[in-house]
Amino acid sequence: MQPDGTPRFTQVLQWQGDPNALFYEVTVQTADGTTVSESRLTEPVLRLNLSPGEYRYRIVLYNLLRRPEVSLPWQSFSVLKAEFPHISESAPKMWFLEDLKPLLQLTGENFMPGATVALKRDEVPAQPIPGTETTRDGAGNVSVAFSATGFEAGTYSLEITNPGGLSFTLPHALVIRHMLPAPTGLAPGPTTVYGPKELRGMTSIRFSWGPVPEATHYIFRLYGASDSKRVLRTEQVLRTDYLLDDLAVLDRGAFRWSVEPEGSDKARGTIPAVSAAESRFTIELSELHAPSVQPGDLFYGK
Repeated sequence: MQPDGTPRFTQVLQWQGDPNALFYEVTVQTADGTTVSESRLTEPVLRLNLSPGEYRYRIVLYNLLRRPEVSLPWQSFSVLKAEFPHISESAPKMWFLEDLKPLLQLTGENFMPGATVALKRDEVPAQPIPGTETTRDGAGNVSVAFSATGFEAGTYSLEITNPGGLSFTLPHALVIRHMLPAPTGLAPGPTTVYGPKELRGMTSIRFSWGPVPEATHYIFRLYGASDSKRVLRTEQVLRTDYLLDDLAVLDRGAFRWSVEPEGSDKARGTIPAVSAAESRFTIELSELHAPSVQPGDLFYGK
């Protein structure tokens, strides 16, 4: 680390050693020929601290008589600037184990080609789960795919590491959890039949179901009797019941109805249900017949 707080990087040049070499003379120059390092080494390795730029180096092997015997040709290399990556946004913020789509879209800056991305569970010590970059739009937008196996429910942090070793961690970036269960205890149920006796005194039908933990509201749907895919009513309900007070939307036959819970996390989005719960009920009514009317009846009025 340098006095101003920026990292100090070490570049390592290595080559195959020769047991008969007394030492190696290594010269490092900039692209324009300026010498920046000249060393005599007994081991086939040279550590440097170079600024970003284009360089070249040459190695001369000296024999045991201290005479230069082998001179390798100049070799060019580049030192790239190491950048700190930064993640400003990661989406989505929730994955669901019942319908796992392990893909993240990262937005930020300095996402260098070759950067690695990994998820790490916050609650327990665990090995990071690496991802694979799938698409890229410049240095500020990348899509990363993960394997669909190995994940458990929990909160995960997201880490990106650039090729130079500089990294950034976005804490609590992702929550992996279960979807909401379907409600139980639906009424009216499949054995419920509304006949003339029941309907004569009714002005409404009450639909009810058991509460689902974490549900903030429910989606109620009523389907037609002749066409079970035709939706007669769709309502968002805050309670665990719904009152149908317009019986005229019904007719004779078997009706299907469903209720689907949804949760809401203000910071992360909607929590869906595994599935909607469904039930049925039946309307049984005899057909009405037109009354007979005697022709020629006379009426008087004043």
